[in-house]
This record gives sequence, structure tokens and C-alpha cells, in this order.
Amino acid sequence: MGKELKIFTPLLYLKLENKSLSVHIWGFPLLLAVFICVIALLLSESVNVYGDDGLIRSINQLLSILVAFYIASLAAIATFKNDVLDSKFAGEPVKLTVKRSGKKETEELTRRKFLCFLFAYCAFVAMAVFCVGELAILLKNNVKAVIQNDLILEILKLGFLFCYAFALSNLLSTTLLGLHYLADRIHRP
Repeated sequence: MGKELKIFTPLLYLKLENKSLSVHIWGFPLLLAVFICVIALLLSESVNVYGDDGLIRSINQLLSILVAFYIASLAAIATFKNDVLDSKFAGEPVKLTVKRSGKKETEELTRRKFLCFLFAYCAFVAMAVFCVGELAILLKNNVKAVIQNDLILEILKLGFLFCYAFALSNLLSTTLLGLHYLADRIHRP
């Protein structure tokens, strides 16, 4: 892993190499984020996003529960005795290329290691989205005080909404993939 900060290890999930993973990481989240932004633009009434009973507060309540689920799942997967989890993927492998001691190494992941990366990534993203949401609520009035141009504020709001929706969509897609593996794939060779 070289000299990068260890706290970003869960983001190695984004470097996993497998054709079908890119749909879950980028494709579906991008489509859903665009859909959410289009719906937000078409709504005639403003949606309570930043208020006490707003959308971000509701999402953050769910995220605070999900973080515990992700960490519990990670602990269970890391310690669960199962030969299928310790085997490689049937079909197209999942690979990870990292730099160790100055040399690039490519590793074909076992199902266990893949699921550990997946749930570590989910926990990381959930915590990050939680913090960004809380920060957005806290800074909303300050941003309005600094930027008084309504057009710029609307562009910033739409940009924030897209990034926030993309992160949530990515989390949803990755969680559903993880649930698929926990419910079905770990029981099949």
C-alpha cells in the first residue's frame, strides 16, 4: 500500500478489477443520481433537505444504524469458518493491484477478502456521507451569507445534491451486492 494513509484502506475497493463490479460502483449510482437530480428539478415545491426533519437528517439516522451493520458484517466475514469463503471466485476473478515495497503486485482475491473490502468500503462511505450531511446542515446558512447570488446558490445546491445522491446510490448498490453475496453466493461453490 505504500505511503498512503492507512485510514483510506477501505477505498481499495474502488481499485478492484472485475467487469461486473464497475456497474455497481459507477454505472447504477450514476444513473440513480441523475434520476434523483432530474426529479428534484421537476418538483414544484421545495423539498426540506437541510431542516431538522429534513432529508439529510432522515438519511443520517439510517446511516448511523448501517455503519454498525457494516462493521458487524465485516467482523463476521473475517472470522467465519467456511471453505467457500476462502476459495477464489468461480468465473471471472476479482483482482487487486497494489504497490508494495515499490513494486506493483496483482492479487486474485478470495471471496472472504472481497467481502471484507466491500463491507469496509460501505462502512467508510456511510461514515463519510454522514459527516458530509451534518456539515451541510451546519454550513447551510453560512454559505447563504457568503454567496448571495441565487443562480450560484442553485448551481451549488444541484452540485451538492448530485454528489450526495451519487454517494448514497453507490452505497445502496454496494450494499445490495454485499447482501447478494451474504444471502446466496457464499453458499455456492
